[in-house]
Amino acid sequence: IDHILNGIVQVCIGFSRANKAAILLLDPSTKETVKTLVHQSDSSLSSIEHTVNEIVAGWIMHNNKPLLADNFIDGVGLKTPLERFRIYGSVLAVPLMIDGKITGIINLMNNADAPKFTEDLLRIAKIIADQSARFIYNAELHEKLFEENKRLKEELQQQYNIQGIIGSSDAQGGAPNDRPIS
Repeated sequence: IDHILNGIVQVCIGFSRANKAAILLLDPSTKETVKTLVHQSDSSLSSIEHTVNEIVAGWIMHNNKPLLADNFIDGVGLKTPLERFRIYGSVLAVPLMIDGKITGIINLMNNADAPKFTEDLLRIAKIIADQSARFIYNAELHEKLFEENKRLKEELQQQYNIQGIIGSSDAQGGAPNDRPIS
């Protein structure tokens, strides 16, 4: 899954020229983050702080729509922001949705002094999010099926190994069909 998420992040940074990008995968039943992949386009920049990703994710889940704002603080409606949040400028975040449920978020951010995201970039991000959500879902399903198949094979192997050692002999030590017919 990580290489898929990394590919999606690279595509998003490529089309948007974002300074920072993150993908958060959520458990649809609990709405809690289960995996976060963060990347910055310039290694001299810091990545998106986890708290900021969680604030953006909360905003999207509460409003059930993408977030496009020239300023992170104003966009999410922080009344008394922490000083360290002032480094974040424009934000473009879109939900990853499967069957009407938010399963993740693509979060693109620029520094305060960087260019703003546009409506055209939002339109492209929504298309990428729609395609990515299904792709991630299928990859996770494939991974789960592979793991379950592996587990079942190991369980069967253990069962047959135990059966092979113990066998099916009767209490007298002979095989069940070795008794004389009387």
